[in-house]
Amino acid sequence: MTSELSVIRPTEETETREPVPERRFRIYNVGIAKTGTTSIAGIFGRYRSAHEFMFAETVQKISAWKQGALSTESLRDFVLLRDRRGGLELDSASFNHHFIPILVEEFPDSKFIFSIRDCYSWLDSIVTMGVSAGTEVPAWMMEYGRFLASDRVERSAITAPFDLMRALPDLVDGLFRYWSEMSSAVLDLLPPGRSLIVRTHEISASLDRLALFAGVPRDTLTAAAMHRNKAARRLEVLASLEPGLIQKRYDTHCRELMERIFPDFRLDPGSGWTRRRE
Repeated sequence: MTSELSVIRPTEETETREPVPERRFRIYNVGIAKTGTTSIAGIFGRYRSAHEFMFAETVQKISAWKQGALSTESLRDFVLLRDRRGGLELDSASFNHHFIPILVEEFPDSKFIFSIRDCYSWLDSIVTMGVSAGTEVPAWMMEYGRFLASDRVERSAITAPFDLMRALPDLVDGLFRYWSEMSSAVLDLLPPGRSLIVRTHEISASLDRLALFAGVPRDTLTAAAMHRNKAARRLEVLASLEPGLIQKRYDTHCRELMERIFPDFRLDPGSGWTRRRE
């Protein structure tokens, strides 16, 4: 994952003196990783939009905060600093959901997009991303990966394909739990009247909704930028597991939220993939 910036970051010496450019709107995409955060940033590419702005610095701050080494007020100060540096109109990042309360409180004019993906294809995508990344990743990204899986799952399980099958049962459990807990938490934190929920598989059909939500002309959005972070291959990890094992993990962690947000989706035992009901 790489940062895609469409703004110039000021220096430490000038950032408190340089005025933040006037924003035509202020929207944060608070979807978790692999839910279309790249696509949403690209759609708003004609505006001051960025994907994973200040990625490494932000993940490090979140990690320190979660471990109790950074206070909530210090995290708030960092969020405000990051906001001044970017001056973004559309801020799409897979870590924004960690500080939604700060964004809601500090920016009364802010709006929120929550891109959410069904748990089946999300799990396959996140594991594919981990295997594709390999082992040569920086320490801060290793820490970021730890947010996504159970503490019982070794890093090798999502970087070494030969270890993947051995670890899959625990990996499915940890990732399904993460998907459910994080997605439910985001839904609870979204401010009413200021939020838009977009299912990932419907992003390409949601340009009218996105334009209306942002208050911008439909033709200023860039449809060609959708799905530009699509993986070249899929591991289809669910197809390699016993349907009963997947069903048990699904029932434990995902059923309630899936039936709420994706009532037309189910697991096809024959392929281990997601199908929409006819």
